[in-house]
Amino acid sequence: MYIYYVSSIYMITMSKSKRKKMVLITTHLPKSYIEGLERLVESGRYPNKSEAIRVAVRELLVKEQYFIQREKEIEEELRNRFLGG
Repeated sequence: MYIYYVSSIYMITMSKSKRKKMVLITTHLPKSYIEGLERLVESGRYPNKSEAIRVAVRELLVKEQYFIQREKEIEEELRNRFLGG
């Protein structure tokens, strides 16, 4: 089990045997991104680059899904207010 600091909270990852099945993807990143990831790992914030990327993707998905839901709520509110339902 790994414990690391992310965005003012401590995250805990499970051992490999307890993790969800992972799917390998290949992507191209700018060299500066890789260097930044390496610095995060070297500082001890993450156990490896893969985990840092997983955290970043998870946070992006949560944020984007929140905004998608909020946009739907605003559209519904405007529709009800100006079109009566």
